[in-house]
Amino acid sequence: MNYSKQHIYFQIAIEYIDKPGPIQERLTNAYNFNLVYIEPEELPENIRQRFKIVRNKLQVTADMSTEEAEAMAVEIKCMARLLEKYLPEDS
Repeated sequence: MNYSKQHIYFQIAIEYIDKPGPIQERLTNAYNFNLVYIEPEELPENIRQRFKIVRNKLQVTADMSTEEAEAMAVEIKCMARLLEKYLPEDS
C-alpha cells in the first residue's frame, strides 16, 4: 500500500504543531485540518493503534495540560517518522 497521502497529512500537521502559539490550539488545528482525514485502517498496523489513541485524545485538546499536549505533539512526530519507512524510494 502507498502511504504518501497519509504522510503528507502528517507533515502538514507537524507544520501546524511547530507554529507559535498555545500548544493545545496548534494540536487542534493539526487535527481539524489534517489528521481528521486519516482513517486508522489507512495506516500500517504498527502505527494504527497509536494513531487511534492520539486521535481520541486530540478530540479534547481543550482539557489537556501543556505537558499532555506536548507529549501528543511528540507522538505525532514519531508516527510521521515511522510512516516514512513505508514510502516509496522516490518520495
